[in-house]
Amino acid sequence: MSSSKRPKNQASAFLLAEEAVQLLFRSGLHSMSLYCIGSVPFVLGLVAYVGTMLHSGYAHLYHGTGALGLAILFMWMKTLQARFGQHLANTLRDEPPSPWQVRAFMTTFCRQGLLHGTFMVVYPVAFITVIPMGFVASMYQNMSVLDDCNTQSTRKLAEDAFSQARLWPKQNHFLLWLCSPFMICLGAGILIGTMPLLNSVEDEFFVSLGGVYAFLLLAAAIPTSPFAVFTVANVGIGIYFILEMAHVVTGADTLFARNPGALLDNDFFISLVCGITYLLLDPVLKAAYAIRCHEGTSLHTGADLRVALRRISRIAPLLLVLTTTAIALPAAADVPVDSAQVAPLEQALDEELAERRYTWRMPRADRPDAELPWLLQLLQDFGESVRGWIKAAFFPQWRPPVFEGDDPIPDPPRQEVSAPAGILLATAALASVFLGFYQGPLGAWLGLS
Repeated sequence: MSSSKRPKNQASAFLLAEEAVQLLFRSGLHSMSLYCIGSVPFVLGLVAYVGTMLHSGYAHLYHGTGALGLAILFMWMKTLQARFGQHLANTLRDEPPSPWQVRAFMTTFCRQGLLHGTFMVVYPVAFITVIPMGFVASMYQNMSVLDDCNTQSTRKLAEDAFSQARLWPKQNHFLLWLCSPFMICLGAGILIGTMPLLNSVEDEFFVSLGGVYAFLLLAAAIPTSPFAVFTVANVGIGIYFILEMAHVVTGADTLFARNPGALLDNDFFISLVCGITYLLLDPVLKAAYAIRCHEGTSLHTGADLRVALRRISRIAPLLLVLTTTAIALPAAADVPVDSAQVAPLEQALDEELAERRYTWRMPRADRPDAELPWLLQLLQDFGESVRGWIKAAFFPQWRPPVFEGDDPIPDPPRQEVSAPAGILLATAALASVFLGFYQGPLGAWLGLS
């Protein structure tokens, strides 16, 4: 099957980035420690070198030795990043990492220094011509993740990296757009390079434009590298809050505590934020390209199929046990059960469920209506009769609403008055009439009251 029609190439850059993060977690702390040991010294050295060259009065004395030390740190970083790529590739192949001898280290050190040293010439040309930029960035990333102890020569490594960079260009460009910190670092370099020019102008208006330019560059970089811009913003805000907390806790009065906007005019702050952003995004980018190289190599070697078969062989005994159990359970369920053995078990269960700790949760049983005393029964009948008369006199036509699909409500039964209730009602009526005559106007006219 051709590489252009392979289903795996249809995976979006977002899914590939998610797989890259999962690969970083699977590779373990040892792999990330290798990356940090190699990359952190170079980033700190670059930040220190930029600050020294911009502000130190003795910059002309240290620029040569500083550049040499920075070049050595760069080769050291690329060497350990290659070892980091080996760990990622071994994780994908489900193999233990191969031992790294001194000879292999020195070979990788020289090879990575030779190949990645050309990026100072190739990157600007590719960036100006625009079109090959994605392939060039992918090729340099592949050089880091494909270099292992089994690499035969530098030329073979460059050819393999170039062939892998040609695979799935749409996915490659979207991945660079999503995770690459290149545009942010380029914008930071432009801003730091223009700061001495702005500071040389005596007009305060032009001096204050540094923060405005920084904000505009950050906003302009959003379409070109959105995730990197959001990472830069989060890192910058985090550093600002750390400075504010230090000011609140210790009471130290600094320029940044008085004027937080001065952070955008500080080249050390800008270079530090970009360095931390690089350390956060570059491992994800290298893990993504390790996955791409693994899938691209599997087109010819079938490495992904071997990994899948190896994993299936590991769980084959468990699958055999589960299959045997699933077959044996229905056969065991068909065995006839002796009722003489079941009866004691059911009796024990009934006795256990009859205890108070279970019965209090059961619903209440309906109790039969107890016979009321004659006086209470008389009052109850009297109340029912009065309620029926009031309902018949004032609400003769009212019925509860009947909705669609409900059964019609039958007419309520006619209220029958019992003999004791009738006697009690007649007595109450006579007493009311007597009180009306006695207390009413007729009683007052006759002088009875």
